[in-house]
Amino acid sequence: STRRPKGAYYLRSTVVGSLTYLELSSSRTTDLPTTSSSISTLQSLASSALFSSLFRSSPLKYMSLFVQDCIFELLNRNHFWKTIFLNFSAQTSANMTQDIVDGKLSKRRKGVFGPPLGSKALIFVDDVNMPKKEIYGAQPPIEILRQFFITTAYGHGWYDRKTFDFRSIIETQFLAAMCPPGAGKNDVTDRFSRHFNMIFVTPFSEEAL
Repeated sequence: STRRPKGAYYLRSTVVGSLTYLELSSSRTTDLPTTSSSISTLQSLASSALFSSLFRSSPLKYMSLFVQDCIFELLNRNHFWKTIFLNFSAQTSANMTQDIVDGKLSKRRKGVFGPPLGSKALIFVDDVNMPKKEIYGAQPPIEILRQFFITTAYGHGWYDRKTFDFRSIIETQFLAAMCPPGAGKNDVTDRFSRHFNMIFVTPFSEEAL
């Protein structure tokens, strides 16, 4: 095969082939054939390859139903995944977010926390862009989540607010959903969204609802 020059650019289609665009909103219907690409896509989302993912759609209410009815239905067929739900609002604080997650995890060993042994945790954050901004423009609940994704010498996690010891969180993944900015909702920073696989979902049709 011909060796490509260093630094050369190529069309994506020449490397990975043609792309197939899928309207995820149609996959909520129960009469889809099991061989459809919609079901295959949902099964892919249920694997760790696409976690962590951030869904963007409008209206978000239907996006949340899609995630709960379709994705979590696949995950709950066995007891391997333990799901944790966070519903952000304008009043959500970083301390509340940390306390909810910490309260759902078990201590594995000193300084290490996670779901029960033999399982993995999936945290779904609904309305992730709802928390109001503070004086410097940051959204504290989002910043504590971003702290989780940063790789440290101790792994992924955050610090205990009482002892200041690092709480390493293992075998835990995130899913999040948000609406476009506006009407009280803010945009999330690139520093946060870069940790996710972005999935943009088209508006849901009446048939899908």
